[in-house]
This record gives sequence, C-alpha cells and structure tokens, in this order.
Amino acid sequence: MLRLTVDLWNSSMEVECQLVDNISGRWNLVQERYLHRGRLPRTNAPNIFQRIARCADCGKSMWLAPPEIIKKTGQKANGRYLLCSTNRDYGKLKCTMHNANYQDVLKLVLDDVREYAQFALEDPDELLKMLTESENQQK
Repeated sequence: MLRLTVDLWNSSMEVECQLVDNISGRWNLVQERYLHRGRLPRTNAPNIFQRIARCADCGKSMWLAPPEIIKKTGQKANGRYLLCSTNRDYGKLKCTMHNANYQDVLKLVLDDVREYAQFALEDPDELLKMLTESENQQK
C-alpha cells in the first residue's frame, strides 16, 4: 500500500497547479491571437461576370483565371481570361477550350451600357419600345 506524506502531496499539488496555470495562460494567449487575427487580403479582383458569362458551346459558366506569373521576371501578366468551367473540370472531351480576354469583355459591356444610357437620354420612349420588342422576340 502506498502512503503519501503531506509534504509530497502539497508539492505535487503545486506542480499540478503550475502546469494548469501555464497551459491556461498559453491557451488564452493563442485564443487572443486567434480572435484578433486579420483576414488575408484578396489578391485577385472579383469577377463581375460571375454567373452571367456562359460558354457558347456547353452553356456552363465562365470562370476568371488568376493572372499568370511570368517566369523570367516573377511579375503578374497584364491579361486575365474568362475560361470555360466545363473544360477546366472535365477537359477537352466534354467541351473545347473557350476563352475571352476579361478586359475586352468588360470594355464591350461598358460601351454598350454607355450607348444605351445615351440613347435613353435622347429618346426614352423609343428605347422602351425597342426593349419591349426585343423581349417579345426572345419569348
């Protein structure tokens, strides 16, 4: 039978309390850092054509590829491309490779918006008539 003396019992309690205090102190420090850590900044610009741009062949959405890094200089290339998501996921057997320069698509859309805005300022009734006719033709 094992008998513990009062001194041995007290010293083991002190060690145990020190360990618990030390662990809880580290736990609190880690939790404090975890709560106040910042999110990493987003490196890529958002895709404003998300869920809008579609592949001409398969009809699936186009995804915005991250900018390529030039191996010689280590810098990002200027052009970014919208690519077919089916081709990315399944390869050329499901859909051929389609891509469009993101800046070119953005420029085309902005030019059309500006054209319609100018047309709306000049003749809003004619624009409304034209839009309702095109909507009826699509149905």
